[in-house]
Formats: sequence, C-alpha cells, structure tokens
Amino acid sequence: MDLTASVGGNTAITVFNKNVCTANGVWVCNKSNYPSAEAKQASIAYAKCLAEIIKSHVKLLQ
Repeated sequence: MDLTASVGGNTAITVFNKNVCTANGVWVCNKSNYPSAEAKQASIAYAKCLAEIIKSHVKLLQ
C-alpha cells in the first residue's frame, strides 16, 4: 500500500487510486481514502510505527 501517490508515490509504478501488478507479481496499491476507509488498521499501523520509533530512541539513550 503506497499512501503517497498523490505526491508522486514511493515507486515508479505507483498510480493514484489504482492497483498495479508488476511482471513478477508484486502489487503496488493506492487508495486515496485508505486511512478513513480502514481507520482501525491505519490507527494500529501508526501506533506500531510510533512504538518502534520510541524503542529505537530509548536504545540510543542507554
């Protein structure tokens, strides 16, 4: 899931509001309203990301 398609995307094949499959079967997907359509999943992913950032900073302080 590439959430940055509206500003160019994270890959060369990212297309706004489209799912694109490469020749070797890798899917790059974009859904412009993903965070609101999948609010629970988006919140969980955000929380996991923040937890990992905090963990990495705590390790640096030790």
